[in-house]
Amino acid sequence: MPLLREAVENLRLVFINRLIRIGAYKQSDPMLHKLTLSELIDEYKNTKKDYKTKQRKQS
Repeated sequence: MPLLREAVENLRLVFINRLIRIGAYKQSDPMLHKLTLSELIDEYKNTKKDYKTKQRKQS
Protein backbone atom coordinates (compact mmCIF):
# COMPACT_ATOMS: atom_id res chain seq x y z
CA MET A 1 0.00 0.00 0.00
CA PRO A 2 1.43 3.40 -0.89
CA LEU A 3 2.71 5.33 2.09
CA LEU A 4 0.33 8.30 1.83
CA ARG A 5 -2.73 6.10 1.41
CA GLU A 6 -1.68 4.07 4.44
CA ALA A 7 -1.19 7.22 6.52
CA VAL A 8 -4.63 8.53 5.56
CA GLU A 9 -6.26 5.19 6.37
CA ASN A 10 -4.50 5.08 9.74
CA LEU A 11 -5.76 8.58 10.55
CA ARG A 12 -9.27 7.58 9.49
CA LEU A 13 -9.11 4.70 11.95
CA VAL A 14 -7.90 7.02 14.71
CA PHE A 15 -10.87 9.34 14.24
CA ILE A 16 -13.30 6.45 13.87
CA ASN A 17 -12.07 5.08 17.19
CA ARG A 18 -12.32 8.50 18.83
CA LEU A 19 -15.92 8.91 17.68
CA ILE A 20 -16.77 5.45 18.97
CA ARG A 21 -15.01 6.08 22.28
CA ILE A 22 -16.95 9.29 22.99
CA GLY A 23 -20.20 7.55 22.12
CA ALA A 24 -21.06 9.46 18.97
CA TYR A 25 -21.31 6.25 16.94
CA LYS A 26 -21.50 2.55 17.54
CA GLN A 27 -18.72 0.40 16.19
CA SER A 28 -21.13 -1.48 13.97
CA ASP A 29 -22.42 1.70 12.28
CA PRO A 30 -21.67 1.32 8.54
CA MET A 31 -22.04 5.07 7.98
CA LEU A 32 -18.96 5.72 10.07
CA HIS A 33 -16.71 3.66 7.83
CA LYS A 34 -17.93 5.41 4.68
CA LEU A 35 -16.86 8.89 5.80
CA THR A 36 -13.74 10.50 4.39
CA LEU A 37 -10.93 11.65 6.65
CA SER A 38 -12.08 15.27 6.34
CA GLU A 39 -15.64 14.31 7.22
CA LEU A 40 -14.46 12.30 10.21
CA ILE A 41 -12.37 15.19 11.50
CA ASP A 42 -15.29 17.61 11.12
CA GLU A 43 -17.65 15.18 12.81
CA TYR A 44 -15.21 14.71 15.67
CA LYS A 45 -14.75 18.45 16.15
CA ASN A 46 -18.50 19.09 16.12
CA THR A 47 -19.26 16.18 18.42
CA LYS A 48 -16.53 17.17 20.84
CA LYS A 49 -17.78 20.76 20.87
CA ASP A 50 -21.35 19.57 21.55
CA TYR A 51 -20.10 17.29 24.31
CA LYS A 52 -18.25 20.14 26.03
CA THR A 53 -21.33 22.36 25.76
CA LYS A 54 -23.49 19.68 27.40
CA GLN A 55 -20.99 19.30 30.23
CA ARG A 56 -21.00 23.04 30.90
CA LYS A 57 -24.80 23.13 31.01
CA GLN A 58 -24.86 20.26 33.50
CA SER A 59 -22.42 22.01 35.84
